[in-house]
Amino acid sequence: MVRQLVNWQSTKMNAVQLEYGRPLEEILSELQNERGASATCDTLGISKATLGYWNLKCGIKVIRVAYQPAEGEEVKVYDKNGGIKFSKNGN
Repeated sequence: MVRQLVNWQSTKMNAVQLEYGRPLEEILSELQNERGASATCDTLGISKATLGYWNLKCGIKVIRVAYQPAEGEEVKVYDKNGGIKFSKNGN
């Protein structure tokens, strides 16, 4: 169930949240992790500047990791308690 719409959200933010049926924070995190920033912008019909603003308003921190993947390499993001929040194979 989507939480109640909040005052600081724009009409477009609310529309995206209602379309996906999930909180905006979850939608943005998932799309950016799976597709990257440019594809997320294309999918949602917003600019990169708008995506940056939405990330800021939703409390989403975006980091970039540059590495040359080798067989079996994996990137993991941990939460404060040591649990894995995100994991992606380099293969």
